[in-house]
Amino acid sequence: MVRASVADMAGAGHILHARAGGCRPLRLLWFHLLPNLRPVLSAQFWILVPVFLLTEANLGLLGLGLTEPLPSLGSMLAELQNYSRIPEAPWILAPALLLVLIIGNLHFVVSGRDTWE
Repeated sequence: MVRASVADMAGAGHILHARAGGCRPLRLLWFHLLPNLRPVLSAQFWILVPVFLLTEANLGLLGLGLTEPLPSLGSMLAELQNYSRIPEAPWILAPALLLVLIIGNLHFVVSGRDTWE
């Protein structure tokens, strides 16, 4: 998405005007391209962060994620496979609730983003 946006902007009038005026490549990138890429980068961020979190949690739940010394939502969710422990240790539901809250809030931010502007 970002590459396509940059390729589309390369022929834009303000970029050509800056190039013709002798604008250096770093200045062209910093002051002309990046401000115009902000909406694309923001959309990609808000869409891909929940995808990465769910992917990590799913891989960890399957045992394909991070190894044991490092904490991971997926490895903590793997403890929920033993349903008989939930009544005696209800805090093992915390990772599942945390994942639902994070993904729900990120979805709320993404879906409500166009109404704020």
